[in-house]
Amino acid sequence: MSKIKQQTIICQLCKKPVKSNQVIPGEMVREPIAVLIRKAHPDWSNNGFICLNDLNHYRAEYFKQSLESERGELSVLDAEILKSIQKQELLSKDTNSEFDRQLTFGERTADSVAEFGGS
Repeated sequence: MSKIKQQTIICQLCKKPVKSNQVIPGEMVREPIAVLIRKAHPDWSNNGFICLNDLNHYRAEYFKQSLESERGELSVLDAEILKSIQKQELLSKDTNSEFDRQLTFGERTADSVAEFGGS
């Protein structure tokens, strides 16, 4: 099998070469986030590319500013969500694993009653 060489693209913000699957075109960035980017990087253009790390940084910043303007301050959960966005992590647990586990007798009985008579 032959290896497919992946193209690298220079991110406009960090100026680093990034694999093509780790960048998006500037024209795909939502305008409120683009405004934040332009404040910090006046030379940024919609015609170039931005790496996902930089984009997630500005997404988190936009989210933070939106929450602060709406609520006045961030809750612990809000702060966790911001960290997750910046690190590209998921906050939810694997719900499929919950369904894969064995149900107890009581859970099976409750499900049967709910099926028959409603919840």
